[in-house]
Amino acid sequence: MPHFNRTINDPLISSDVYKAYSYQNPTIREQEPEQTLDLSRLRFSLDDFQKLTKGTYNAGELRLTDSGKLDIVNNHKTWTIFNNKTIDAADSFAIRVAFAKALEAGGVDEKRMAGIRKQLGLGSDDSLRDMNAFMPLTRQEVREIIDANIDVLNQGREGNRRLKTYGELHAGYSKNALEDIRTTRNAINQASSDENGYSINCELEDVLRLVSSKPSFQGISEEDAEEFLEMADMLGTSLERLVDDETRHDWRRENGGEYKVTVVGGANGMAIALEDGKVVCETVSDGKRSRISLGLTPRQLRERLNASERQLNQVVIREVRMPGEPLTAEKTEKKKIDLPQAKIEEPGEDDDPEDDQIDLIDRNPKSGRTSVDESKNDIVIEKSEIEAVETDPAKRKFIAKSNLDTLVTAMVNHYKPRYHLDANQIRDILTQVADWEDQLAECSMEGSGTSMQDLNEDLKNFLQENYGTIQKLIDEAIAD
Repeated sequence: MPHFNRTINDPLISSDVYKAYSYQNPTIREQEPEQTLDLSRLRFSLDDFQKLTKGTYNAGELRLTDSGKLDIVNNHKTWTIFNNKTIDAADSFAIRVAFAKALEAGGVDEKRMAGIRKQLGLGSDDSLRDMNAFMPLTRQEVREIIDANIDVLNQGREGNRRLKTYGELHAGYSKNALEDIRTTRNAINQASSDENGYSINCELEDVLRLVSSKPSFQGISEEDAEEFLEMADMLGTSLERLVDDETRHDWRRENGGEYKVTVVGGANGMAIALEDGKVVCETVSDGKRSRISLGLTPRQLRERLNASERQLNQVVIREVRMPGEPLTAEKTEKKKIDLPQAKIEEPGEDDDPEDDQIDLIDRNPKSGRTSVDESKNDIVIEKSEIEAVETDPAKRKFIAKSNLDTLVTAMVNHYKPRYHLDANQIRDILTQVADWEDQLAECSMEGSGTSMQDLNEDLKNFLQENYGTIQKLIDEAIAD
């Protein structure tokens, strides 16, 4: 029976070649050029590494050519002006993984490999353990690891196939000559390391900072914090799609192959996938595809994102208005009372309660949420009436209740996509803050929308000053 094939817009196509198409497919399709080099598929033997680490000075670092061959750079002893090559971090990671696999295949046992992988910056599953995994691998590092395991590596090797240590290869040099060689080699390697370092895909670098086990954003500007929050939001959304069993099943049924979810940049940007239950970052740039396992399950990754978001949200709040900072003349000129309150929508049954941490500020400051049209619903109180409003108990109570309702609305809207905290729970949490009514009665009612990021500065300041109390109560509510 003929089908309408939406993938190629051909109205009539026979059943045997028909391929269904998903309108909600968030993944990267395998459409990269054939010449794209897949770094994760590179395999090198111990002989490949031995061949490049037999030099007298053995200075320099290993890199990959465009065709995926091992090569040496930054190894000039005299013409040091040519030791100016920066090596891509993904290349170095791939080389380190390939070296670990070659050693394992060569017979090095699991106990020794644990120490070697740690030295290389790798986890036990060849995931990213620390940023050392992105540093260029020096010829001397390779040499020293081979020499330390030479007995095991030579088991089963005979004749010309046996590997030789550096000492065996250069047995004719005196002790003083070897010391001079070592000094020169160290100077060359150190100069190259200080000058060149490594280059890394900017999106991948941001992700690695966000998912660090000990995130630190001290001294970061509000603008940079907002950009990191935007990246965290995109990564979090992609992660939710990645673990969606139904979507993944549909993808495999309709397309086959691995299920990948775009984070940023499309086919030539960055995507995430699952490999043995751990999240993998994939980037495509300069004709090379790199795959770097973060060594984290989706839940662990979500927890680390939460930790980073909490720090970043505090930067955004603090940059808006510091505690105790007086209102400007413009802000005290007039106040507004919002009579009609926005309808509070209760979280639905589909909300995801998986996370056990919550932020107090919108994760994505640039989310583009619409705010309430205040021009239709506000009564303006002129400056001459301000004192009366501030001293009249009934009006102060009205202002406090209105600001409380605004906070409840914003917080429910913020938590609705992921949590089961309803309006009553949020209201109960806020009213447990000491002197909440007096504090909110002093806050302006001007300019607030229905999202956390659209709250006015007074209400954001209220959240910041009472952050410890509110956060603790929210965490307890989630735990219950």
